[in-house]
Amino acid sequence: MIPPINANLGDTEGTPAGIDRPTYHWLGSLPTDPDKLLDYLYAKTPRAKGTGPDRRERDQAVFERIGSLLGSVMPPETSAALYRAAAELPGVTRAPGARDAIGRQGLGIARDDKQHGVRTEWVFDKEDFSFLGSRSYLTKDTSYGKAGTLLSSEAELEHAVVDKAGRRPGSADEQTATEHRS
Repeated sequence: MIPPINANLGDTEGTPAGIDRPTYHWLGSLPTDPDKLLDYLYAKTPRAKGTGPDRRERDQAVFERIGSLLGSVMPPETSAALYRAAAELPGVTRAPGARDAIGRQGLGIARDDKQHGVRTEWVFDKEDFSFLGSRSYLTKDTSYGKAGTLLSSEAELEHAVVDKAGRRPGSADEQTATEHRS
């Protein structure tokens, strides 16, 4: 069997499941205790090298690492643990007015990247802590624009799992595959 290739990482031999290729099963194996999850994420997030503008604050790097996992298909317990872990990071604050790209409001948390002048807000469902979406905007004037400029906004509308790459949920191919298994 040929292992999957992760070209985004410059990988031609296949990337094993893990923090750089977060599969459902790998995400389900993460600790659900927020403190243990943070310990794990700090251990797996590389320390910033250099000084000055190229140096990332350690807590910001872990916040960004959590952000890279959000929106993946994952067990609800993992999503809740990521929310709780992120909320414990230094510099993370409540964002009661945070909304996703389609206007849904939930439990909002935010962190300001002071080095780059960007505020990132994440919105989670109030019931099960599932990730609803995010937005980020400038907090200071930069070459990208003036303070308050929206940089990105997203909303997670639906997740689905299919039997084979390239199939769309609910498509005739997927329904046929389901009927053949019945």
